[in-house]
Amino acid sequence: MTEVITGRACADVTGRLYDRIISTVGSGCEATVIVPDQFVFETERALFRKCSESGHTELFQRIRVRTIARISDEIVNRYGSELPPADDITKSVIMYRAVRSRNVELSTLGRISRKPGFAPGMVQTVSLFKTAGIDAARLSEKLLGDMPPVESPALLAKLKDISALYTEYDQILSNHYTDKLDVTMRAADYASRYDWCSGKQIFVDGFNSFSGSQLMLLKTVSERADYACFAFVCDKNDERDIFRTISADIDALSGEDGIPEPICENTRGMATGIVRASEHIWSNTPDPEADMSSVRVIRADDVYGEMDFIAAEIKRLVSEEGYRYGEIAVLCSTPAEHRTPAESSFAKYEIPLFCDIPEVILNAPLTNLILSLLKALDEPSAENLLSYVRSSFLRVRGDKGEFRALSLADIDSFDGYIFRWQLHGDQLQSEFTTDKMSKEDCAQAERAEQVRIAAIVPVMQLRDDIREKSKAHECTGAWLSERICSFLFTETGIEQAVLSSENGGSALWDILVSIFEAIHSALSDEEISVGDYYALFRDICSQAELAKPPQLVDCVILGDTGRTRADNIKAAFIAGACYGMFPDESSGCGLFSEYEAELLGDSDIKISMKQEERYHYNRYQAYRAMTLASDRLYLTYPSLSTACDTLTRSEVINDLLELFPQIHEEYAGDEARFGDAFYCRTANSLRARYASLFGDKDARRRSTLKRALELSGDGSYAKRLERLVLERPAAYRHRLSPDTAEKLFRGNRVSATKLEGLNKCRFEYFCKYGLKVRERRTLNAANSEVGSAVHYVLEKTLSEYCTRMKEFFRLTREQLTDISSKYLQEYADLHMGGSENRTLAFNYMYNGLATSCADLLVILQNEFRSREYRPVLFELQFSDGNKAELPKINDEQTGEQITLDDLSDHPEPLPLKTNSLSVAPLRIKVNDRITVAITGIVDRADMFRSEGGNEYIRIVDYKTGGHAFKLSNALYGVNTQMLVYLIALTDANPQVTPGGVSYLTARMTDAASTPAGLLALLTKGHYPSGMCIKDDDTRAEMEQFAERYARAILLPGDDISKKKLNPREDAQPTPSQFRKLREEILSQTESVLRRLYNGDVQAVPTIYTEEGKAGQQRSCLYCRYKGVCGNQDSHGVIVDEGVTERKLGVIGVDEEPEKSPENKPLDEAKPEIAPKTKRRRKKPADDDDNGFIGSLI
Repeated sequence: MTEVITGRACADVTGRLYDRIISTVGSGCEATVIVPDQFVFETERALFRKCSESGHTELFQRIRVRTIARISDEIVNRYGSELPPADDITKSVIMYRAVRSRNVELSTLGRISRKPGFAPGMVQTVSLFKTAGIDAARLSEKLLGDMPPVESPALLAKLKDISALYTEYDQILSNHYTDKLDVTMRAADYASRYDWCSGKQIFVDGFNSFSGSQLMLLKTVSERADYACFAFVCDKNDERDIFRTISADIDALSGEDGIPEPICENTRGMATGIVRASEHIWSNTPDPEADMSSVRVIRADDVYGEMDFIAAEIKRLVSEEGYRYGEIAVLCSTPAEHRTPAESSFAKYEIPLFCDIPEVILNAPLTNLILSLLKALDEPSAENLLSYVRSSFLRVRGDKGEFRALSLADIDSFDGYIFRWQLHGDQLQSEFTTDKMSKEDCAQAERAEQVRIAAIVPVMQLRDDIREKSKAHECTGAWLSERICSFLFTETGIEQAVLSSENGGSALWDILVSIFEAIHSALSDEEISVGDYYALFRDICSQAELAKPPQLVDCVILGDTGRTRADNIKAAFIAGACYGMFPDESSGCGLFSEYEAELLGDSDIKISMKQEERYHYNRYQAYRAMTLASDRLYLTYPSLSTACDTLTRSEVINDLLELFPQIHEEYAGDEARFGDAFYCRTANSLRARYASLFGDKDARRRSTLKRALELSGDGSYAKRLERLVLERPAAYRHRLSPDTAEKLFRGNRVSATKLEGLNKCRFEYFCKYGLKVRERRTLNAANSEVGSAVHYVLEKTLSEYCTRMKEFFRLTREQLTDISSKYLQEYADLHMGGSENRTLAFNYMYNGLATSCADLLVILQNEFRSREYRPVLFELQFSDGNKAELPKINDEQTGEQITLDDLSDHPEPLPLKTNSLSVAPLRIKVNDRITVAITGIVDRADMFRSEGGNEYIRIVDYKTGGHAFKLSNALYGVNTQMLVYLIALTDANPQVTPGGVSYLTARMTDAASTPAGLLALLTKGHYPSGMCIKDDDTRAEMEQFAERYARAILLPGDDISKKKLNPREDAQPTPSQFRKLREEILSQTESVLRRLYNGDVQAVPTIYTEEGKAGQQRSCLYCRYKGVCGNQDSHGVIVDEGVTERKLGVIGVDEEPEKSPENKPLDEAKPEIAPKTKRRRKKPADDDDNGFIGSLI
């Protein structure tokens, strides 16, 4: 006897079926309930609840809930001696073998057959054929017939390739396994030949459609069972064709009885609005009078806003209307798009969630460990080995043999070492160099070497074993699977990692083990390379899914509109109800396109629904989703996807709004309808809502939410955010508390280099030296490491010849090149790991620096020939320690040039050993607790004695990138590094007069070794730049230098401006102006340090101009933090070019001493007072002041 129960969605057809089940088991019979795979748990729970309500829980023991696959297995195992069934993993492995079989020759698919994903795609295509009841023999027969099944030559060729693969695959599979799709067909055959159905009570529920083999089995059951009852949501009288596909299946099952009249009563107690919506959707019958309060349409700005609304509404339903979480379902039209936003929003609102969306295992951390290992075995490049080391599931053996996880510091050291020294895979097999480099690099290298030994060496040993087996043609699928599994247990501690993991680690490991087992079995004697093994393993992982069971009894169900069904749902949210997504318009046709599948369907090879059938089936799926709940239905959609693509609402929503004008689309961001009270339902949601007001001008809302945070005990969070919500631009929001600033910038020392960076932008300084977020830099022939090497060559050469300058002048360019090569090699051996460990490209570029260094030394030869200054100090440190006393210069002996051969009366021979001596640094008092020392190292210091006996000193700095000094910039803290050193040096040695600062451009050149080459060097950017403190002695020295230097470099016909050889006129302050400059620099330094330690790290860069560089200069041009500062090149402090005259007077005008006694020193004479200019009175600095003189943009 067969009974078919049909009814509309409001009719509880499942409830009718359950009543018959309870009646059957109550009479002493057993009941077999057949449902789709995803409904087993919900069906068992509903039936147990039904038995409990009747007061007879023992009846549940007579109920068996089964899937069609399990029923098929029971029938086949009972009446046949079948081989073990092949799961999807095994099928993919066998398809891989079939694709590479010598028996298969492919024409159309040959190129793509070895691409990733082909084997799983081909398995899906074969499944479509088998589901449609077309086996390999039947397909081959159609292709070998007189008339080709399709007219398209391209489609016919493709079909022949697929048929060849289908035949080979089916032959290999049938030798060892049984296809589960074939099992259902065999089960239908056995059920028709034997009496399996005799005496059974069969109940079928929850299906929206059936495959051909499923329909055959259920048809036999309906004919031979003692009682078979089917329940379907179907109305044969409906004229909208929604039920066309399911009606065809019911016709096949009911036979001559036909489709019964549907149940139309609202036995589910469904809300009127949902009933009317289900009856009128996709019709032309409006109903403006119906009560549609149970149906709502919500528009959100994006997916995150959509999920926030859904979470807040769920929280309201539970807290205010008494709903349970288990009575609410969220169905997503695009699960992949909505999963992450949903999990984030539900966590924020503290809503328990069961995600009924299977997750692909490809990107899981445990899967990544195995895939990265296989990829490293195939190609042990640095990138692949790094991916393996970074895996969170990797364990290595400790000192005592125990397994331990690599720390983040270990991984960072290993990664940083490889990146810095640009190592390749082959170099990772050798011991890392842990000497011949800086102290910091040595520490990193030692730690990286420990990681290499623990993690990389075992992988390389395994790779060697595999290569030996491959040479002997013994690397089979079975051996490789065993060897890799053994390695995972013995070398990576996989068992410990899995046991200590959470979130389904054991379930995922079971799937991965099944992949190894499938490859071991299917490719036991098949030779396979590691690369092919990796590709196969990855393809399988890209298709395998992990479904997690519910962890809580009472939780919201998050599923998709096509597969998720649940019992006793009162409120349903259909999220992502956008055009093309709800109803879903996609379809899967394997390796065929939808058009090709349509052509095959026209030629009696129907492997999928036709477009018209798919259209009606998708509408039926949408109908079922809309009628899942009994009380409330929400259709929500975002205006933007997570990829910022514009979305439009679904045709379902358009129809509802047209048919029911009483339904109004609501906006989730409507403050009047969904204000703060609606969204602020938990502590975290209140925080998020308050944070969303960042920059909002509505002070009332801010005040209300702040008070709410205070009442909830979270007032400190409001205070922290309050510092950010300012009326000033985003660039001014960066502030720390003084306590935090003092902890972050701990220590009482700041180098002059860092100080200059602080002056340029406080936020960049905060990121780089406070947070220590620094960009990794490789060792190449164009970065600061190479600049240090050039510094090293110049320092070593000049320190060697500083007391033998005549010998230095006699050195030829070739000799200077050899000297440069020697010191470059010495530097590489000491600080760069040795040249033998560097790449050929690096060594080529690095060795080429010798020519550039020789060019710089040629410039220095001609400079020292022409001027009075001589190098005295090299790499002089400004720090606490032994004091460096400057040498006293005796009277010059007769000669053309001053040399330091005549220097005496100094306890140490020149050059001074500055590695053991230092100059006391400048000290800036920030507050009562903090005094900061300005430390650093000077590249070189030169001295000369004037005819009047005055001793002068200047600071020289090598700049590989070029530099141009400007006093106005210095008053803003830009280019003050050398000035700070000069001030500290002369403060520590009051007997010496400050002479100035000079920047030597150490730019790489390729000038020829001809007399004109020196001029070429200058014209290519090697003109000296700096500042000279001008008095009679220094002016005479400058003029003499310019005259001599021009004579030395010019040939007949050449011309050069002598002004270019000396500092600019506006960079020649008088001694009294320098004293003012000194006070301004110290004051500016004190100001910026106080701001820093008060927590002011605003992103307000200094904007200045510099000779030789186009346009305005600012640190933003090359800043690595501009993406997070909020400035976006919009704000800054512009250097006022008139500040020099206002602060120091007119620069370049000689100082005239006042009338004074003849014996009064010149330095004590007062300068002429410049006339006062009208200017605005400076406002006292306050906490909100930008801290700079000049204009603010």
